[in-house]
Amino acid sequence: MRFLLGVTFGVIALGLAACGTSTAASSWQVVWHSKSNAIVELQCPSAEHCIAGGEPFSALETYNSTGQLPTRGLLALSVDGGARWRMTHVAGEILALACATRERCVAIARGGTGSYFPLVSSNGGATWKAGTASPVLDGVIDISCPSATRCIGVANHSQTGGQGSSEAVGAGVWSTDGGMHWVMGQTLGIGPVVGLSCPNAEHCVAVGEAESTPPQFGPPMVSVTMDGGHKWRPVGSIVGPIPQEIISISCPTATWCGALANGLGASPGEWLTTSDGGMTWQSVSLGGNHASGYPLAIACPVPESCVFSMAVGNTTAGTGLAEKIEVLDARRHSVIPATLASNVPHSNAEFPWSATPGITCPGVNLCYVAASGAAARIPEGSGFKLAPRNWFVLRGGVRP
Repeated sequence: MRFLLGVTFGVIALGLAACGTSTAASSWQVVWHSKSNAIVELQCPSAEHCIAGGEPFSALETYNSTGQLPTRGLLALSVDGGARWRMTHVAGEILALACATRERCVAIARGGTGSYFPLVSSNGGATWKAGTASPVLDGVIDISCPSATRCIGVANHSQTGGQGSSEAVGAGVWSTDGGMHWVMGQTLGIGPVVGLSCPNAEHCVAVGEAESTPPQFGPPMVSVTMDGGHKWRPVGSIVGPIPQEIISISCPTATWCGALANGLGASPGEWLTTSDGGMTWQSVSLGGNHASGYPLAIACPVPESCVFSMAVGNTTAGTGLAEKIEVLDARRHSVIPATLASNVPHSNAEFPWSATPGITCPGVNLCYVAASGAAARIPEGSGFKLAPRNWFVLRGGVRP
């Protein structure tokens, strides 16, 4: 899943929605610090085995200032819990990444000409084989590989809307050979799509915005497939505050999913859950003592336990961002203080980082999060450039 990294947010809150007790603690430490590579995708199929996707920061800076698509990307492998990383450079930026097992992983990249192509590894990310560029993959924003052979993805395609305007609609793609070749599926019946989660090879839940013709907010923002991505249908009545859009979803089982949503107007972000595979949802505001603002990403290793990140507040161009770690007990609606390791740069539990969508949880009490240092937008010609920033991978979770 990919967000525009040039957007400037306010406070970024990283939290955990959990059913733990009030004596639990959230402890996080930096396991990778990169000053030259943007880390935008992260998958850890086991506790010690992680693959990160991204691009050199210089390529991202060029794209933000000139609009020229990056021609270089990277896939980094660690087999020791993030202590050491080995880089593999590829001919395009990484847009999506998924691992079915420790051995089988798939990435979707976009080359400098705008063409999308798959990258497949059968040895845990040690080496990657590039597939043929295909228009079927155009606009892919997220993929999931619930088995070694079956992968499902979602993409945004343009269509003519009201008064001849162009608008994005979600569409599905799928693969039955482990991600090397892809087939176009149906449209999802919702507007722009931002992500999906597949608890098994047949069942996937995709989320995004409602279709915008006529302009509307509210359901349906969810689309479900029960046949591995061939057919999709919009579903999802919501009980509680109606969000503007659902931003991120994670389904650890075929029945339970957790999601983050952007609230309407000035309302805070919202936390949504479903216990029937995405058909109906319960929405709860994340206001009060919780992190509130623009949601970024969520990962749920088990039902009722989810790590999430949110952007809070506003900043002006050229100012730093702040990110703080907190734990949200989803049942008690209480905040559990976080413990930051000594190697995490911070002041009063806040530090200048901007979260990316990279959150992955290989265990119930173990998660990895990709984050980056604050980047100032500096005017340059008709565009702008980004001041240098640091990129990190954090390792942590909740301990009872």
